[in-house]
Amino acid sequence: MIMIPLPFLISMVAGILLVREVFKSDVRDKTTNWYWILFLALIVIQTLLIGARFGYGLVWLGRIQPFTASLIAPVAFLCFWQPTLKISFCVALLPVVFITIVNLISVYFVDATLAVNNIIFATALAVLGLKGVDALGWVVLGKIRTVFITLWSVVVLLLISGITDAIIVWDFWQNAGNNVQEIVGVTFVISMLFAGIIYFVWQMQKSKKFGSHAIRQAISNDVEVMNIFGRVETLMKENQIFLDPELSLNRIARKLTLPARDVSRAINVATKQNVSQYVNGLRVESACEKMKNSEDSILNILYASGFNTKSNFNREFVRVKGMTPSKWRKE
Repeated sequence: MIMIPLPFLISMVAGILLVREVFKSDVRDKTTNWYWILFLALIVIQTLLIGARFGYGLVWLGRIQPFTASLIAPVAFLCFWQPTLKISFCVALLPVVFITIVNLISVYFVDATLAVNNIIFATALAVLGLKGVDALGWVVLGKIRTVFITLWSVVVLLLISGITDAIIVWDFWQNAGNNVQEIVGVTFVISMLFAGIIYFVWQMQKSKKFGSHAIRQAISNDVEVMNIFGRVETLMKENQIFLDPELSLNRIARKLTLPARDVSRAINVATKQNVSQYVNGLRVESACEKMKNSEDSILNILYASGFNTKSNFNREFVRVKGMTPSKWRKE
């Protein structure tokens, strides 16, 4: 009977996600997250290496694994931080350089280096997540929820990976590495369970308001705040850019030639809402006008108002109006 190692199953899932992302992406599309595509590709490669090494006894693959493993954590961080290409290259290359140096000194320190690497980037990613919506200005407003679900899932998985590497270091110290295969197997089972639980919990938190930690302080000058918000209001009402389903904080800031942080803070201070809530509020009002003045279906109206999913439209409509769209239309 042919044995299929558990890592191969995870590789298959990651491979399906990778193919889907590649086929829906366009090299000309600036909103495509190529870091995410690279991250999925690294997961596929790493899980294949682990499955082949421990499932079929290809021990020599252990010399390749550390290099691919060292890239996963920084690329995961870059998926959400998305700096300039030059900075991205440095962030991704630094762990590989460290692993190379450590490998030359002694292979026994490699797992310890990987443990530190994963925990550092998991912590950095968690800090980014706690800053909320405004720290992820590149995200299309309609996809913020999905991005946060993914971000925190990656944080947990990186922490699990880091802790696993630390346990492997301890096992080499105590038992000459005799339990490494069992440790890796348990880790993959736990990772799959955690990924499922995290996704389920985030899906259930439909009313959660992301970005509550994003604003640490208001702009000190009230006149400046209202001036910036006035420009935002003008842009929204005269140009109606909120109807663009691909709208993001960065796009708003670029149109106003202002820093994204200032735009976000002005909206927060003036409306007591984050950027996503403010824009979706305008979209809901637009949908209401369309429902009052036309007999068009609610599905067509929600797309015409800037929403790209029915679930997001219903959730935001209830938040703004306190009732479902169909009930509001009847009343």
